[in-house]
Amino acid sequence: MDIVKLKDLTVDGKGTYGVAAPAVEYQENLPTYLRITDILDDGTLNLSELKSVKVPDSERYMLRPNDIVFARTGGSTGRNYFYDGTDGAFVYAGFLIKFSLDPKKVNPKFIKYFCQSEQYKQWVRSFNTGSTRGNINAQTFGNMEIALPGRKQQDHLVSILESIGKKIKLNKKINDNLQKQLYEIYKAWYQDFLCVDDLTLIESPYGKIPQGWHYSMLGDLCKSVSVTHNFNTDRLIFLNTGDIEDGQFLHSEYMAVADMPGQAKKTIMPNDILYSEIRPINRHFAYVDFQADNYVVSTKLMVIRANSFDSRRLYHFLTLQDTLEELQMQAESRSGTFPQIRFENISKLPILIADSNTETAFITLLHAAYNQIEHNNSENKKLSELRNSLLPQLMSGKIDVSRIRL
Repeated sequence: MDIVKLKDLTVDGKGTYGVAAPAVEYQENLPTYLRITDILDDGTLNLSELKSVKVPDSERYMLRPNDIVFARTGGSTGRNYFYDGTDGAFVYAGFLIKFSLDPKKVNPKFIKYFCQSEQYKQWVRSFNTGSTRGNINAQTFGNMEIALPGRKQQDHLVSILESIGKKIKLNKKINDNLQKQLYEIYKAWYQDFLCVDDLTLIESPYGKIPQGWHYSMLGDLCKSVSVTHNFNTDRLIFLNTGDIEDGQFLHSEYMAVADMPGQAKKTIMPNDILYSEIRPINRHFAYVDFQADNYVVSTKLMVIRANSFDSRRLYHFLTLQDTLEELQMQAESRSGTFPQIRFENISKLPILIADSNTETAFITLLHAAYNQIEHNNSENKKLSELRNSLLPQLMSGKIDVSRIRL
């Protein structure tokens, strides 16, 4: 097994920075813009908020199969995405560094999986200062050392990990479809009123609604909770705004309490909703569906707790695109360094409440769908852990890949 540097496995021996240009709203006639915020910790993409970019030399920054890009700065340092062409065409942004892997020198997907391994993550963490992630430039990424097995072993290892990856991808696709179905049902019932047989409309402060329905203000249905953690242990799992995204918790790593930043304060409990105060449109939210005594969260995350209202129904409403866009507009209208909201903004949002039979039916659907989504997410977490535990053993030769039959 050889020790090689990443740059020595590339076509041109170096990393290249992306284009420094502002994102614009997505347009089919413009290239799609790949930014740090589009890349998740597991190396996949958040395709829900893609933007475009308008630059004269976009072709120069287009990703091509077997390229891998790395986030070089901020809380996302080290995140990476391997491009195989299946997600569409992308121009990569300036806070990303691209390396073009040479298939003659390495199985490119071997590097993809290496960069999801614990060994790689430890290397990234070695640049941290306390709780702050360090920046990593192109030269440093290029000099990253990789233990490279022979080509046959690489190929077999990739085939094993790809089979796990396909199952993870299928679960994510199922979850995406469930989310889309929930929205279509919500739209049909709560906007088009197709669930009402004998429709009689009455006036309301927000337009006509079915008889027997009413609007409530979210402030009457939930509250913002801020209970300081007692820090009765030396290590806890700290969640900042960037550690939750689109309903998922991106890590569960313990951290020394002594190294935590000052904003690490709040406790959470099952059925709480975590919701970022900053830029709601970036979808930094999650639902707590587990015992969370060993978690502490940032003061920049609102902890929203339902009163007598169903917490899943509340979570669904808060994460609707229409709700996020309304809150983003309010965030951008206030003065300050960042577009930011307070619980006051949420409390004043009106939510349409149907008659009891319709509400019960919709909540039943919500719980069934979210239970399946959680099951798939849990399975993906176990598959990812299996993949990550296999990876160092397969790479080191502790497990003979030639003996594994798929």
